[in-house]
Parts: sequence; structure tokens; C-alpha cells
Amino acid sequence: MFADYHVHTAFSDDSIYPMEQVVQDAISKKIDEICFTEHVDYGIKVDWDSGKEIVYRNGEPCANCNYPLYMKTIKQMKKDMVTK
Repeated sequence: MFADYHVHTAFSDDSIYPMEQVVQDAISKKIDEICFTEHVDYGIKVDWDSGKEIVYRNGEPCANCNYPLYMKTIKQMKKDMVTK
């Protein structure tokens, strides 16, 4: 089995790798499984759906992974992959 269980996407504050590109690259490299491991710093950063104001530094949000958009994107990716 060929797998990568430590992949950060643009949903993580240390990556600019679009999730769709990660999936496409994994498919092209014939990777059997991938696992997204976005950074989350509870108690330091706020969640996007917490109701608290998101603070921005140098134009970048100081917040945890945007899980509402993250899960929506994963669902869309699964749907898109089935139709291909």
C-alpha cells in the first residue's frame, strides 16, 4: 500500500496547496490513501464558526482550519471524484 498520512492543504496555516490539487496529485502518483492533517491550535486560535471575531495578521486569518468550508470542500471533492 502506498499512502501519505500527513498532508497539509491550504486549509492549514502553513500550506498553500489546494485540496483539489492534493487529490489530483495523489491520483496521478497512484497513492492509495491520503490523510489531511490540518493544523488546529485550540485555546490559541478561534474557530471560524465560534461566533468570535477572526483576527487578521498581515492579511492572514489567525484562526483554526475553517471546518465548515473544509467539510463542504471534502464532500464536493468526493462527489466530483465519483463522477469522473
